[in-house]
Amino acid sequence: MSPYPIPSHLDYYGDGVDYFAFLPLEKEALAVCLGEDETPLFYARIDPIRRQLLYANSRREPALLARQNSARIFHLESGGTIKIEPGDVLAAFMGAISEADVIRVIRENPGARAGLLVHRMLGIGRGTAVAVRFIANEEPALAEDSRALDLAVA
Repeated sequence: MSPYPIPSHLDYYGDGVDYFAFLPLEKEALAVCLGEDETPLFYARIDPIRRQLLYANSRREPALLARQNSARIFHLESGGTIKIEPGDVLAAFMGAISEADVIRVIRENPGARAGLLVHRMLGIGRGTAVAVRFIANEEPALAEDSRALDLAVA
């Protein structure tokens, strides 16, 4: 079980020797930071309702976004915005963990919780790793409509 609160659309976990942080934001959005000495070198803002990931990366190594039902891997270099889909995994890592190792862990553990993915990454090499899996099943419009309906019924 993750020690972090799990919004209804995201499963996330991090561990290691360097700085990382998860910052829950409004409307179930989540900010993810990875860096050194509490200085974020990688920052991502995940909005599961709009299915959007906004990121900035000043590290030499890219973070990765892996599609669950595809061989597609997105390298998140410098900065940008990308659409996310259910099952997508965001992975950011530092230290003696290689990109190939991270991709292998994600592919060998389809559907695994973020905590298991991070644990397996750190079993390969010393460092820090964070993983976020987008687990939403409903359409964004439906999610927004259901919130409005909940307010109307209350």
